[in-house]
Amino acid sequence: MSYRVLVTRSPQSMNSSQLRLRHSPRQTMLRPHVKITIYDFVIIFKDGVSKDEIQKFKDDVTSEGGELGDTYEGPISGFSANIQPQTLLDFLVQACEPDSVIKRIELKSVVTTQ
Repeated sequence: MSYRVLVTRSPQSMNSSQLRLRHSPRQTMLRPHVKITIYDFVIIFKDGVSKDEIQKFKDDVTSEGGELGDTYEGPISGFSANIQPQTLLDFLVQACEPDSVIKRIELKSVVTTQ
């Protein structure tokens, strides 16, 4: 997984806590002039997934510092959220498991028709 980085400020204006991106179980040093950009994602669940199971994923997002967006019910079940990189990685790993309740994870974007 790669992260998109943006130049934000000079190295002199940053403290040591801003120079690290947490990876479990180790930490990776970033260059002092970069910042992680976090995007909104849509988590879509398979048919028949209960609201309680979906709520567990929402709780994971908020407990790790993410922000919930829209909730989707009806033809598709899921939600959008601003997800921290480690939480997103955890969800992607879970989505690859054969018994996963996650159908797909997409970058949130605008969809139009002609």
